[in-house]
Amino acid sequence: MKARALTLTTLVGLFLAGLGIIVPILWDVYKGRAKLELQQLPSVTLIENKAASDEIKIIYKGEQIRQLTKLVFALVNTGRTAIVRDHLIAPPTISFSDDTEILDARVEERAPPSLDVKCDVDSSRKSASITFPLLNAGDRTTFALTVSGKGAKYSATARIVNVSDLTLTNRASQVPRASVGWSVYIVGFFTALFVFLLVVLLRELSAQHKIRKRVAKGELSALKGSPGGNYKSFVGNQLRPAGWIPKELMPLRTLLEPLANDIALSDEQHENFATAVAYLMTQRSASFATLWPSLILVVIGIWYIASQFV
Repeated sequence: MKARALTLTTLVGLFLAGLGIIVPILWDVYKGRAKLELQQLPSVTLIENKAASDEIKIIYKGEQIRQLTKLVFALVNTGRTAIVRDHLIAPPTISFSDDTEILDARVEERAPPSLDVKCDVDSSRKSASITFPLLNAGDRTTFALTVSGKGAKYSATARIVNVSDLTLTNRASQVPRASVGWSVYIVGFFTALFVFLLVVLLRELSAQHKIRKRVAKGELSALKGSPGGNYKSFVGNQLRPAGWIPKELMPLRTLLEPLANDIALSDEQHENFATAVAYLMTQRSASFATLWPSLILVVIGIWYIASQFV
């Protein structure tokens, strides 16, 4: 009953610890099904004329343009699923304030090069929309908007099936770095825990193999008819060096303690000793049921962590 309770406790602990790896991964997969990110890249001021009497003037639709700025953006599918044209209820759109007008819009880069994407400006020239028939996971397009003024005030919106919101990040003033979510730390912790468990289990497996090898050689059977001192030596010199801890050997030592070192054990006493050794080996074997599940969870954990940095 005690061994059964120990095995049940081990399995429950293994299950709960396994949830620490599986649940964060499933949650990350669910949240990252479809994700779209708009990145603002460094902008360039093309022309800046502050004085009204400047000899060089830029005229657009009969009005002088005192400042001309090129804004560069990147639209990236950072999710794990593709976004198709039918998902675009309202395509990604950048809208500027009243004092800014879009003078030119063009796509500068496509990754992959075969990516079909368009940048269209509305009739008021206050907003630009990005449309595409297909944007696979990891696809990226870079486009530039030439605007009057600084173009500092703008908003970005989108309405896309399975995408909760258009994420806007400013890469113009910060160095891009990999974003590591909370799930990576949780999975990493439990993966390290299972790696430690694997090391312990493999050590026990090696010890168990040594003991079974000695029993198979007949070392235990050869003790039959020997004095108690030989049995005590077998426990101390054979089982203990094989990796069995003193707490595990306590039942055997308790069984042998009353026996004299120079008096041979009866057949019944030998069978009791052999049965106790077999029982302790069975108890140890119960823990090996966690070896393969632990190995599988470690592989899953390492794969997930590695995938977040690729």
